[in-house]
Amino acid sequence: MEKWKRVLQEVKDNLEAERETGVIKRIYDGYGFVRVYPANEPRVDYFFHATDMKKGRFVLLEPGDVVSFKPGKEEKGPRAYDVRIEIESHLRPGKREVM
Repeated sequence: MEKWKRVLQEVKDNLEAERETGVIKRIYDGYGFVRVYPANEPRVDYFFHATDMKKGRFVLLEPGDVVSFKPGKEEKGPRAYDVRIEIESHLRPGKREVM
């Protein structure tokens, strides 16, 4: 858990102030959940829809990927908007390593 908090803080330090960082918890057909580990608070899961990602990158997501997003609230709970992949959990087959 400490490793994730450190990685998320490093990514967040380089982002715009209104964005949050989190880890992809689960992916389903067309939607998923981002888990956030706030300092000294219980973890929070944000719902997001495939349309909340730019350029069809939803299909590239896997659990464990680090993402940034704009947080919001809806009737059912926390919602993530404008989700962007920041760090992929591992290199996928057929994918070239990024230097």
